[in-house]
Amino acid sequence: MAITPTPAAKPIRRLPASVAGRRFVGVDLTAGTWSTLLDGGNPRRPFPVVELVGNRDGSLSLANIRACATLQEFLALKWTVEADRLVIDGPCKTNGIQLLSPPTNWNFADATPGIRLAEQQLAAMDVGLFWTTLATLQRFDGASRWIARSIRLFDLLSKDPAMAGNCLETHPHAVFFFLHRAAGADGPLFAKTTAMGRSQRLSILNWFAPDLDGKQLPTHDHVDAAAAAILGAMHWCGRATALGDAVGGSIWIPDLPAMVDE
Repeated sequence: MAITPTPAAKPIRRLPASVAGRRFVGVDLTAGTWSTLLDGGNPRRPFPVVELVGNRDGSLSLANIRACATLQEFLALKWTVEADRLVIDGPCKTNGIQLLSPPTNWNFADATPGIRLAEQQLAAMDVGLFWTTLATLQRFDGASRWIARSIRLFDLLSKDPAMAGNCLETHPHAVFFFLHRAAGADGPLFAKTTAMGRSQRLSILNWFAPDLDGKQLPTHDHVDAAAAAILGAMHWCGRATALGDAVGGSIWIPDLPAMVDE
């Protein structure tokens, strides 16, 4: 698919040369199944994992791409758990609601309504998202199991001391939304499921990874995973900022003043 470059009134700053050799992994997680204790999901929809590596000129290149059917398959990939940053499109925490142990469902016994601060802040910035709330967990099965699987993955990763501080949550739509806005791009950011929205997102990815194309990233899930990996590079360079708090966890987004040349 031909990519129509997204016009940028303000050029996005190239990443520093210090990213050379650094590895950044992005994950676009899918819903898990309770019967597998959230390890597995829909076998027809494995989740994409994208690894980008930094170059001496500050650009990023595709190093690995994989579709994983289970969390254990993902954790067994050496390049995922040894990344300089591992960034997941999925919640790292809820508003306080916990999984049962073992994780066969949510523990609703002491659950109270509430919204994560990071999600409130994103919504206030006009970013649409799925709320990680009691109502979502009780009423929307697919979203509930996606959130549960993400919480489970963050929990598993937290047991690895080497991952401390290197495993982050992001919201790929927010990454695209803020970069599109900061660069002064012409017009709105269209939905990722549309041809124009896909073209816009691939173009934005090419600001950082010029060699990425639609064949390498065949679905919008792959595009989101690549955006998560790029957010990891921004974080490593000190060009990402956290929303939220310790209670509900942080969602990392681009630090726009650090990303745009005035």
